[in-house]
Amino acid sequence: MDTIDLSSLSGTITLTSDLPAITGDAMISGPGPSALTINANGNLHVFQLLLPNQVTVAGLTLTGATAGAIHNTAITTLSDDNIIGNNNTSSRGRVGGVFTAGTMTIQNSAVNDNAGIETASSISSNWPQLPSRA
Repeated sequence: MDTIDLSSLSGTITLTSDLPAITGDAMISGPGPSALTINANGNLHVFQLLLPNQVTVAGLTLTGATAGAIHNTAITTLSDDNIIGNNNTSSRGRVGGVFTAGTMTIQNSAVNDNAGIETASSISSNWPQLPSRA
């Protein structure tokens, strides 16, 4: 498992482009949502979490995305996070906060003040028919 430890940082990290998708097991930990914000700065997502992995995102505020702060197809836990101020302006306009087509557990987190054009503004899920594994 890869660990991205942001716990010693504070303030705001402003993205200048989309981050690469996370395609392996990962733990992303910050100091707490009141201490560290990651601002997508008008980019599509803060995090894309893709199968077949397990990811934990903890202790962060995620804001400023235009196609959902988190796009998830993995097995993901959000813990002690704030997902706020994301406005989906993409042509599909599904959700501003969190879109999941995977498995997601949300603990002690706030997902609010997000906007989507077509559907839910904060959280939307689409449970796909997954192929069985041999």
